[in-house]
Amino acid sequence: MPTRSTALDFAANIEHAAAIVTDGTAMFTPEALAGQYAADAAIQAGYTAPDCLAAHLEHLADAGAKFDAAEALGVALGFIDSATA
Repeated sequence: MPTRSTALDFAANIEHAAAIVTDGTAMFTPEALAGQYAADAAIQAGYTAPDCLAAHLEHLADAGAKFDAAEALGVALGFIDSATA
């Protein structure tokens, strides 16, 4: 299972999550955080297909987050794979 950051647990809204993602943390890149965000949102919504993960990433980017979408999608898929294994 990919390592999970607790930083996003404290995001009050999508804009706050976007700021956390863009800044990254000492241990997590923006891509790792964005992927985690997308996987968590997809699991919560009950739709974990790659296109759904991509839609969550797009929503996060629309809120102002800066990250490499392809890399973040790979991270999100890793979270989904480990959650469903």
